[in-house]
Amino acid sequence: MKTKTPRLPTTLRLAPAVAWTATIWWSSSRTWPEARPLLADLPRWLLAVLAVVPPDKLVHTGIYALLATLWRFGLHGRARATLLAWALASGFGGLDEVHQSWVPGRSSDPWDLLADATGAALALLCWTLLAKRAKPPAP
Repeated sequence: MKTKTPRLPTTLRLAPAVAWTATIWWSSSRTWPEARPLLADLPRWLLAVLAVVPPDKLVHTGIYALLATLWRFGLHGRARATLLAWALASGFGGLDEVHQSWVPGRSSDPWDLLADATGAALALLCWTLLAKRAKPPAP
């Protein structure tokens, strides 16, 4: 007899996504010190990568990849959960860019929004591929 794994209540499933969204909003409300002194200690190969892709775009990609993954986890079982998770993460990325335009010392950058949407899409693509691999074949 198969035992059914209990599902988490929706509130608990959505809590990490809401908390991460709030963390992004809080951090984008702050002016951060310049990170250039930290770059001097990085390996040369990584500096070569950063010359092509600016570090802040990599950070945006990672932050929004995590956000989309958390939304996808929270929306599990809903129709079009993956698309909705991408829309929530990318939409919030756009809202946050507008928000940053009002924060002293910060600016709004459409390339940041592109990095946000790309990170969300890449994470959800990985989610979808891993979910398909994890499903047992139909008898």
